[in-house]
Amino acid sequence: MTITNSRSLNFAIASTVLMSAIPVLQKLVLKNVSAPMVAFSNAFFCASGCLIFFAIQRRWPRFQFREHSIAALLYAVGMLGFMYALARLSADAVALSGRAYGLFCVILGAYFLGEALSKETIAAVASILIGSVLYIYRPQDTFDFLGYGGMLLYTLCFAINNVYVKRKKLVEAPWDLMFWTFAMATLLLAIYLLPILSDITMPSPLSMSILAASSIFGSVLGTWLFYQSLASVPLSVQGALRSLGPIFTTAIAWPIFGVHLNLTNFLGGTLALCGLVLISWSSMRPYRKAN
Repeated sequence: MTITNSRSLNFAIASTVLMSAIPVLQKLVLKNVSAPMVAFSNAFFCASGCLIFFAIQRRWPRFQFREHSIAALLYAVGMLGFMYALARLSADAVALSGRAYGLFCVILGAYFLGEALSKETIAAVASILIGSVLYIYRPQDTFDFLGYGGMLLYTLCFAINNVYVKRKKLVEAPWDLMFWTFAMATLLLAIYLLPILSDITMPSPLSMSILAASSIFGSVLGTWLFYQSLASVPLSVQGALRSLGPIFTTAIAWPIFGVHLNLTNFLGGTLALCGLVLISWSSMRPYRKAN
């Protein structure tokens, strides 16, 4: 399977850039707010952003009970895993363990979607995955099983979700899919919060503003661009492109948290970016031949 639309590839890259800002903003909030509340707030603000879109369009989102329910459940479980991991692990550890998403996409895309990639694309995907791991690798003194377990749950849930929405062709109506996924996830997370509500610290106005910005501009717009590209870009390539996230996150996090790179990290980032260039070059082959 080849990339049939260079515009879709650009959308996939833009989605990765937007979503790269989310961990930085949410890491700031997690200093004062519990992980379940951040996950709930993210889903709530995302659903609200989608609802504004439908209000502008003057229509109600179409609902497919089974399909949207499965997508919402996978999203809610994945977000809980991600928030717990983000609260327990360093930003580097979250970024490193998150590369499992790209590996899951390659495996699931080949098995369930029958994606047969060209040699150039396989080389590019491998370059990005290996390079991104080298880029964010830092020796760890301790191994937090719960933190890494949360990241494993997050990456697996989102990889399965993307396989599911692509097979069911739900990406043909991305706003409907996004609204019901976020809305039903909000309900599921609210139910999860009820027994522990008295122990949860409510977000401050500043924290709420940061969560709203990261949700609407990162999650909503980033997810829409992702779904727009998913029809034309193989899932395995999508997963590899998402592995470039730590490189973009570094640029965003550097003035806030400070980032120190060694030679291995620098070489890994260079290798990952070379993979991105190779994917872009490969996707333009049909247009070069036509011209």
